[in-house]
Amino acid sequence: MKKTFYFLMSAALFCFNYVIGQGFPNVNVNNITEGTQNTDGGNTIAVFGSNVYLLWGDYGSTFYSYISKSIDGGATFGEGVKVGGNDPHLFGSITVDDAGIIYAVWDGVEGENINGVYFAKSTDQAATFSSPLTISGSGVFPLVSVHGNNVYIFFCMMKDDNHVGYFFTRSTDGGNTFAVPYEISGSSASVTADDIVWDSPNSMCLDNDGNIYCIWNEGRRTGIGTDIYFAKSTDNGANFSAGVMVNDILGSPDKRRTGPKVGVHGSNVYTVWRQEDDNQGNNRKILYSKSSDGGATFGNEVEMASGGWGSPALTVNSTGELYVAYPQYSGSQNGVFCSKSVDNGITFPVTVFINDQNADSKNLSICVDASNILYAAWTDNRTGDENICFAKGTINLTDIDENSNIIPDQFELLQNYPNPFNPSTIITYKMPVSGNVSIKIYDMLGNEIVQLINEYKPAGIYEIKFNGNDMPSGVYLCRFLSGHFSDVRKLMLIK
Repeated sequence: MKKTFYFLMSAALFCFNYVIGQGFPNVNVNNITEGTQNTDGGNTIAVFGSNVYLLWGDYGSTFYSYISKSIDGGATFGEGVKVGGNDPHLFGSITVDDAGIIYAVWDGVEGENINGVYFAKSTDQAATFSSPLTISGSGVFPLVSVHGNNVYIFFCMMKDDNHVGYFFTRSTDGGNTFAVPYEISGSSASVTADDIVWDSPNSMCLDNDGNIYCIWNEGRRTGIGTDIYFAKSTDNGANFSAGVMVNDILGSPDKRRTGPKVGVHGSNVYTVWRQEDDNQGNNRKILYSKSSDGGATFGNEVEMASGGWGSPALTVNSTGELYVAYPQYSGSQNGVFCSKSVDNGITFPVTVFINDQNADSKNLSICVDASNILYAAWTDNRTGDENICFAKGTINLTDIDENSNIIPDQFELLQNYPNPFNPSTIITYKMPVSGNVSIKIYDMLGNEIVQLINEYKPAGIYEIKFNGNDMPSGVYLCRFLSGHFSDVRKLMLIK
């Protein structure tokens, strides 16, 4: 019953409004300009005050991982500092604690083989790093998070029986020592390397209380392809709940789900992932699902975007505003897009194009600071070689108004935001051509309550603020009429 209700709500309220990037100038990060430089599959951004740290790898010559530092909020970056030792390494992740200490994990490389998971930290703002500490003699795609003196590492590892599982370890002394890693994907006894899509296969986040949320892909259902699974720890990583399948139950041998990301605010757990239906790299889409009970159950998946080659990224700010970013080709724009929700993931009324020029993009990471500034880092090929790009800016819903120079390609009345509302809400509509516009509010009996607008408007995107202070709680209808086009949306006022 819960999933059915969520499906109906999402079908009615999930909407997008694409706009040009709002102040996201792109900055080249890496100091190596030839060959292939790449952001990794884990989290590659850490922000502390005006310092921005970006982790990236040189896959063209040295096969080392570097952290480039900006002391001016991301306007410029210094040369990268090598994170690990003198052996090649890649596939890293970083985070920073409240004291500005940086924590990094990565995979070692020996010949053509990955030979383990390693950890180091920096207490001098990435000038130097501690000697690498071996976390595991094998394992790939390590992720790191920190809460107080607790440091958590989550990674995928081949087991002795040639099966694959997802493992977790923790340190309770700030990263000086770590416990023996243990498997949290308990039902994966039959999962082999062929049952996992090795493109950013796992993700981890923490809430304000230090609870740990892990998500990954695997193909434990025979003949179904891969699914997205979620597990949670409420005791600082001593134990995890049994894995919960996030995506819808439908599957096929060629349905491949990967690149999952997870974020949390209160009891809301948000997940996003990439799916392809033919196992050939075609028909890719970005899907989203939400849990409102702390991850015990998840609502039906909703498609956010189709097309594009890269996996998504997700972050939540301190007030619960949700950001989902993904590489995509949309019309004439090719690059990184970011959608924002401020109503607990019910609607995403605005999507921003973050690239400042078209370029194939991938391996995206995002985060947001206390001032609601969004930071993004990714790999793209605008110079001919693959390089690291960085951008930051704000996504403001109020920027979609009559000052916008965007000419939409069709008439559209968007779902009001927020909805339900009390006492006011924003109604957004699109005009591909100039003409007279009429917008009226009716009750459910068809009685006209108020006329919001009845005038000539040039082509563009517009907002109207509707205030229901003098109206009782209930469901109302908003009718948009321009020329031969007409559309109606339901508005829910709750007092």
